[in-house]
Amino acid sequence: MSVARARSLVDMETAAQAKVEREAVARAVAAVGAVESWYMPADVQALSRQIGATARSASRAAAGTTDAYLTRMLSMMLDAPAKSVGVLDLSTPLRAGVESYEQVYARVAEHVRYLESTGMSRWEAVERAQTRVDAMVRTDLALARRGQSRAVYAGTPRVTGYRRIIRPELSTTGTCGLCAAASGRVYSRDTLLPIHYRCKCTTMPILGENDPGREIDDETLAQIYDAAGSTGAADLKQVRFTVVQHAELGPTLVDPKHRSTHPGTRPSAAPRSARGPQRPSMPVDPARMLAAEIRALESRLPMLEARAATGEPGLDQAIAYQRERIALLGTRLRAL
Repeated sequence: MSVARARSLVDMETAAQAKVEREAVARAVAAVGAVESWYMPADVQALSRQIGATARSASRAAAGTTDAYLTRMLSMMLDAPAKSVGVLDLSTPLRAGVESYEQVYARVAEHVRYLESTGMSRWEAVERAQTRVDAMVRTDLALARRGQSRAVYAGTPRVTGYRRIIRPELSTTGTCGLCAAASGRVYSRDTLLPIHYRCKCTTMPILGENDPGREIDDETLAQIYDAAGSTGAADLKQVRFTVVQHAELGPTLVDPKHRSTHPGTRPSAAPRSARGPQRPSMPVDPARMLAAEIRALESRLPMLEARAATGEPGLDQAIAYQRERIALLGTRLRAL
């Protein structure tokens, strides 16, 4: 199989996935901007159902596109028709411990209410919520693509592994250093691809010595390093990554020099000899975390009340939410 034909298939899949993602994100962001009240249960439920339906439909489309792409790729590599394994059941998201898409996107309203409770304006809170929902939808689509890829590889005995294919054309800033560094790794066929925030990579199967993805990534990296110049290329080549196990998203790429931006991550299991000396981890203290949030909310509440006392409109719901939140957290703290 020629590398040119393989690259052509990757390009077609890239365009199809970009269209699915772009349209889903646009619908979700518009839905957030159209909410009338963030404190009315009916409005909040309608929003989570609307975005949930968008994410569910787009996830199925993304998985279907992945299945079609890999089936065609395998047919070309095997020089024989490859059978589709069928699209995954994505009636619920591929997030551990999550029962529905609606449950995921109910977090958007909670985010807006929290931001307003800190004194942030409605406009800024909604703008931040739109940025967050953008990332949430893209994450669900990445999970669907990853899950479908794993199903195809696990269901094709002749696949010996697969590799990450970087797609710098999908990002305004190009491929991130984490993906560039990880592109040289080969994964076993039943392993989930480690993703990261706004990950846009696809994958390509390996059949023994038949590994066209290696040449494609090498060519792409050479172009990236060329465009970056000598200093930028040197910086990119020095990027290191590690894989952590996110409690909800599974294997995730992070920069080992920095803490993960995702809560609920822990280092993936590895042989002690490979990990080197380990620093003792600090145990999570729920009581301390709850007390810290209560203190933060209580310190901001008087400022909101003072602004409301001057006649500033639109703060009543934010103050009520903050008082309810403090009471709820206090109840949880006393129950520990």
